[in-house]
Amino acid sequence: MGDYLTKIVRNKIRIGIVGAGIAGLQAGIRLQREGLSVQIYEARSKPGGRIQSLHVQGYLVEAGPEFIHGHGRETIGLLDKYGIAYLPADGKMYWVRDGRFTENGGMVAGWDQLLEKMQTPDADLPLNQFLEKTFPGKQFSPLKEMAIRFAEGFDLADVQTASTMALGKEWALGDMGTFRITDGYSTLIQAMAEEFCSLGGEIFLKQAVDSVVWYPGDIQVSTRGNHHFQTDKLIISLPLSIMCQEAPKGEQISFSPSLDIQQEEMTRIGFGTVVKIVMIWDSPFWETLIPEGQYLFSNGFIPTWWTQYPSHIPLLTGWLGGPAAGRLSEKTDEFFLEKSLESLSSVFSMPARDLRKRLKDFRIFNWKNIPWSRGAYSFSQVGSAEAKALCRKSLDGRIYFAGEAYYEGPHPGTVEAAVISGLDSAALLLAELE
Repeated sequence: MGDYLTKIVRNKIRIGIVGAGIAGLQAGIRLQREGLSVQIYEARSKPGGRIQSLHVQGYLVEAGPEFIHGHGRETIGLLDKYGIAYLPADGKMYWVRDGRFTENGGMVAGWDQLLEKMQTPDADLPLNQFLEKTFPGKQFSPLKEMAIRFAEGFDLADVQTASTMALGKEWALGDMGTFRITDGYSTLIQAMAEEFCSLGGEIFLKQAVDSVVWYPGDIQVSTRGNHHFQTDKLIISLPLSIMCQEAPKGEQISFSPSLDIQQEEMTRIGFGTVVKIVMIWDSPFWETLIPEGQYLFSNGFIPTWWTQYPSHIPLLTGWLGGPAAGRLSEKTDEFFLEKSLESLSSVFSMPARDLRKRLKDFRIFNWKNIPWSRGAYSFSQVGSAEAKALCRKSLDGRIYFAGEAYYEGPHPGTVEAAVISGLDSAALLLAELE
């Protein structure tokens, strides 16, 4: 009888979720399965948030996340649950210097020593300060340059503020394997959205939330489409840029009462951006130059490239991450196209004009300028751990936060982090119902 009454009571509790990214969907599925009534409000025309798969010239293109880094238990578990195929992206890594390709030639002397010291500093410091303090002298310049390049390129971090200890813990894990979803990340989003709706959940698309009023009583959620929703509890699953009021005014949300304390803490969590360049060619001409090549690194303007190995697809993806991407966010697509051709011209020792003739199509994803995202993913700054801990707590048992930015663990800035955060926020909400 007790379980029956609990189910009836829970079925009357209304849960709202702002944002239909993977964290919001994961939280929604968990809560709907527990008998609550869940609605998700999404600004875009489809769910997924920063996960955006599309097709160009018949080829799959990932505008946002593309890889599963490491054996992300929750992400892999979801793929297995829905029967979605994924394959290892286990090709070779090449560096190009002076027109010569070197396999796995990127590590510099002292890297292991660096990782050890990063995890045991006397006090956490921004990475640039740590490097200058711990490795003074010109003899360490290559090591410091590599650390800065990795922090900015992979973690999208600003080394002036990035936490040395957080980066050290992440980097020390090393290469845990990389996977790619055969038909794209959006197949996972579609499967999750379908499950959520089949459980009785509702997703309201093209409903950008404008204001949240959460005085005692119902929580009122209003959208720019002049729709109003009442809910008992609310999970906010939005990028940091939106929550920290860094987005254009038309994408910001007003809260009454304000969330000043939480939003101030959120500014202590870093949020990086990237320009991702996808180029489709007449053929995968690079395969003879970099056999089984997966990643290609150079000192070019666009320093990082990857292929679709093991598939023989004529598609190269360029990556310009971190503060450099932020400084150049107002540049045009044509600017990035020209810089990409210049970079590849140097890499492959081919005239840029010849490369342009071989180029069939391209897409530039400048994430700083993409509405409702205004950046790519988070990184830890000095002091972020305390800020994240605060944001993982509820406000009066009514307002909750979910998203990769609040995750603390071995998979920062990833889809895995978002999935775990969604589960954690749902678990906290359920625990506070008891």
